[in-house]
Amino acid sequence: MDKAQTQSAKLFAQHQQHLEGLLKNEAKPLEHYQQYNYFVKCDISGIQDFIFYVQSKGAAKTLKARSFYVQALCDVVQFILEEKLGKTNVELLYNGGGNFYLFIKSDDEVTLNKQLATIRTELDDKLHKESHYIILSKVKTIPSDFTSEEGFGKKWETLNKLCNAQKLQKFNTYAKGFEPYKNPDANNEQLKELWRKFSGQLTKHKSFTIEKKPNENNGVGKKRLYLFNTELCLKEELSSNPAWNFEHKIVNKLPYWHNNLFNEFTDFINAYNEPFKNLPDKEREAEEIKKDNIVEFSSLAHFAKIRTGTAKLGVLKMDIDDLGSLFAQIKNIKYTHQLSLAMYWFFEEFLVHLLEQSFPYYQLVKQPDGTNKYTKKTAYFKDNIYTVFAGGDDCFFVGAWDAILQFTQQLQANFNAFQKYLGSQDDLGEALKTEEEKRKQKQHQITLSAGVLILDAHFPVIRFAKAAEEALEQAKHHTRKNLKEEGKLILKNSISIFGQVLSWNEFNRVINLSNELQTLIQKHGESRAILNRIKHSAKGYDNLQQRIARGESIYTPKVWRLQYYLRNVKKANLKNVEPIINEYTCALVNTFAKQQTTNPIVFPIAARIAEFLTRK
Repeated sequence: MDKAQTQSAKLFAQHQQHLEGLLKNEAKPLEHYQQYNYFVKCDISGIQDFIFYVQSKGAAKTLKARSFYVQALCDVVQFILEEKLGKTNVELLYNGGGNFYLFIKSDDEVTLNKQLATIRTELDDKLHKESHYIILSKVKTIPSDFTSEEGFGKKWETLNKLCNAQKLQKFNTYAKGFEPYKNPDANNEQLKELWRKFSGQLTKHKSFTIEKKPNENNGVGKKRLYLFNTELCLKEELSSNPAWNFEHKIVNKLPYWHNNLFNEFTDFINAYNEPFKNLPDKEREAEEIKKDNIVEFSSLAHFAKIRTGTAKLGVLKMDIDDLGSLFAQIKNIKYTHQLSLAMYWFFEEFLVHLLEQSFPYYQLVKQPDGTNKYTKKTAYFKDNIYTVFAGGDDCFFVGAWDAILQFTQQLQANFNAFQKYLGSQDDLGEALKTEEEKRKQKQHQITLSAGVLILDAHFPVIRFAKAAEEALEQAKHHTRKNLKEEGKLILKNSISIFGQVLSWNEFNRVINLSNELQTLIQKHGESRAILNRIKHSAKGYDNLQQRIARGESIYTPKVWRLQYYLRNVKKANLKNVEPIINEYTCALVNTFAKQQTTNPIVFPIAARIAEFLTRK
């Protein structure tokens, strides 16, 4: 087992008992659900455009507020439904990631439809000038829906199809929705400042409350959100409603300038603040780095530069593969509920523990005698990674590029341990299986795909959000005829980086190989020229691949000449280099023979990362 996977298995094992308790204590009998006769989904469309429509300068101070606002929309709509219909008539199944599912109990369908229509009009009235939109869909249920052969999954599928259709009918009963309007955020400096202040307050509070309060428009205040004639207010104490508490949840956890971090980077902070010292107080306070402030993206890139010599950001977008289809095949509502709880726990709670972990890095440290020593150090993910959102079935992170790569590796390995645990549970594991998996007595595997970018610190936010989405889509839809893993074509369950799609095993090899190359250069004194030779060799590999695609013959000795080209290193380092070069050349030959065990593109990607790691 890979070292990262071993560490992740240990971390998940430390918190597994909490998940076990959650699944056991929250279990409800089938009869409990059969008293409800409507299944409802609330879904917010246009989330990405709303969250990332911000100026790149100072983005860290606004993105989280806008991300929280999206989830707050769901919390408030749930609150409104409970207020209008009666709390005892509403049962929440899941709320997270910009949508929720719940059940409604009503003996009067006409009255219920009128109530929902009134709520729909109220939502449209507040949203018709916004880029985002709320869909509220429902289907009727009867007791046999929870016990029939088709099962509850059929209702899940029907509801989601209805919701998707209604996304195409935005404002179909609301004429004002088609009137022209100007985006209120476009040039509103006062509003931008309120978003920044709300983000700062979000990290310092422990909970929120929601109360009815008339307001003309949806909006944001220093500690408040005004939504649909309610007010969401941040609180310094814990709430009696556990769903409104931030404790042990990722929702308000951001990197901030705590004492240790502030003291570690005093020289950087002083230099950063110097240009602003003569500005008026209000302008200076908005620009300066201060204790307890959120760490800006440019500072995260600087942290990476201190460790590696490369000042870049990493962006990670990750998504569970085919989660909707998985829910649709579960026949028993009990296991639908358990899977929903488990996903909420992993993305909303467990990721907090992962962010609290340290990660290693290596530097050449000058000794008193003037020599350099290759030294292992550690930093913390929570100081280097900014969570834009995490919940439902996806997550989005921005951070120091070197931290993002290791965090990606750790997150996937932990998720793998998590999904294996779910599959090992007798009843739940059986409910997750397809009919074919049941026949073969094989455990169902829930997988992740991801897109990773490495960018300059000032790359526009709206552009890197779109690029991350494109990278994720590339990972989910890329197929390769000759690249096999355990005898199957790689479909999804992949990661895109530098425009190349890798399996997770290949990505782990990339990270490990880049570390080996860094050690070779910084510890053993090898020239960085070896990295260029590996990267340039990829061009020759592409040419050979094109010849294969055209059905032309390959002169195999050309591949072996590559081995001698790459072995041009210091004699003392040959024993460290040869295993890497042999693996690379064998991978090339095996590819041409269609007996591939290692994807050759792993090596140029690892060399590029090693180049970033060794600039200091």
